[in-house]
Parts: sequence; structure tokens; C-alpha cells
Amino acid sequence: YLAGDCVNYLVPSGNLAGEPVKAALLREAWGMGQALTSITVYKHAELLAQGIFMAGGTAIALWHFDVPAPVALAAVAVLGALAGGLLGLTWVLRRGTYLPALNRLSAWKFLAARTLRYRAAAEALDGRLRAFYRYHGPRFAAATSLCLVAWGEKTRFPIFPNLFRYKYDLKVDV
Repeated sequence: YLAGDCVNYLVPSGNLAGEPVKAALLREAWGMGQALTSITVYKHAELLAQGIFMAGGTAIALWHFDVPAPVALAAVAVLGALAGGLLGLTWVLRRGTYLPALNRLSAWKFLAARTLRYRAAAEALDGRLRAFYRYHGPRFAAATSLCLVAWGEKTRFPIFPNLFRYKYDLKVDV
């Protein structure tokens, strides 16, 4: 995972360039299906932890700083949209993600023949994801908690020591 994270940090790709590296490295030990299952669950836990971290940071900022009402409303709206997206992602992952996506791709004539060979693998991957979310909720909660700790560690040192030390006079003209 560390090699993939290094690629994610070096390549401006929205934290996605390292995932193929992770899959390639894990494929030898676990097989591609198990590797993709692991990466999918990890990315979901990381997104959920990031959402929790953002909600906490926004709550602290709105409580501590004098933020104009339109800005506060916009921040809460963005968090609501993020929460809706995370709920949608969770719902999709529990129902099946890869086979429906493959079916949509195979609807294009020039991709139909190429995507047929991945059908069984996509179905098996969706089955593993459904089983994980159905039977391993505590593991997912633990993974999300560890990701939340990691998000805190990434930002704690540069931000938190000085956050409440000074009185910030933030004037935002909306």
C-alpha cells in the first residue's frame, strides 16, 4: 500500500494513480479479485473518514470563528452533499458496483466483446463486497477509524498548535 500511496502523493491525479500500483503489487499474493476488493473497501473507509474529518473541522471553524451566515450555510450545504454522496456510495457498494458498471460499458458496441471476458470476475468481486459489508461491519468501522486517525495525523502538526493561539480577524465580504 505504501508504494501506491507514494504514487498518489507524487502524481496529481486526485489520489487515484496509486491504486493500479496497489492492485498490481497485491495481485501476486492475493489474486486480482481479492486485491480489488481490499482496495475498494479501503477507499470507501478513507472517504468516510475524510468526510467525518471535514465535518469536525467545519464544526470547529463555525463554532470558533465569526463566519458570515451565507458562508456557514454554504459550508453546511457542501457537507450535506458530501454526506449524500457517501450514503449513495455505500448503497451502491452493498448492491453491486462492478457488474452494473461493466454492463453499462458493454452497451457500447465497440466495448461489448472486450468486456464479456470480465463478467464473471466483476460478479465475483461484487459478491465479495456484498459479503464484506454484510458480515464484517466492525472491520469496516475499525478501518474507517484508522483512516480517521491517519487524517488527523496528516493535519495535526501544521494546523492545531496555532489554531487557537491567535485571534483571527476574518472579514469575508459576501
